Amino acid sequence: MKKRVLLVEDSPVAREKVSGILSDLGCEVVCAEDGVEGLTVATHNAGNLDLIVLDIQMPKADGITLLRYLRKVPALARTPVIMLTTHSMEEAELLADRIGIMSHGAL
Repeated sequence: MKKRVLLVEDSPVAREKVSGILSDLGCEVVCAEDGVEGLTVATHNAGNLDLIVLDIQMPKADGITLLRYLRKVPALARTPVIMLTTHSMEEAELLADRIGIMSHGAL
């Protein structure tokens, strides 16, 4: 059975690249273009998502704000989340520390 992944990314190029990688790995990918749409898609698919991938910087609602809302939805509260950023590694690690998430650096 394919893993179902929600990808919330405002950049069409990045969304296409990441979606393609996830699809190549055998995942079913559902996409949203900003934080508000991401919240709608996530709650509509609550309980059916295996992973959520969020861009940190997006219009309407950024990834951090979206993550805070997602953690309040019982069916999504424990869904694993990967956050993407184009910030420098140092900036990303400072941000991760500030909001209480783990930073694993670049692969």
